[in-house]
Amino acid sequence: MADSDGILVIPPAIAEELVDECIEQEKEEAFIFEMVKQGNSVDGLYPMNAQWRARYQEWEGAQGD
Repeated sequence: MADSDGILVIPPAIAEELVDECIEQEKEEAFIFEMVKQGNSVDGLYPMNAQWRARYQEWEGAQGD
């Protein structure tokens, strides 16, 4: 994978694991975006503390994923 910032080489042995982690990160960032859009501060949201992690898990369950 390459762009104007550089090249990233992903070893095939970890590609599937990396994809799963990237998908999870995207979901977390969508949650954080939604919470900030609702007026919440990013304090404790990024990175998520235990309270926000619990709310994220509830939110994720409600998303049907």
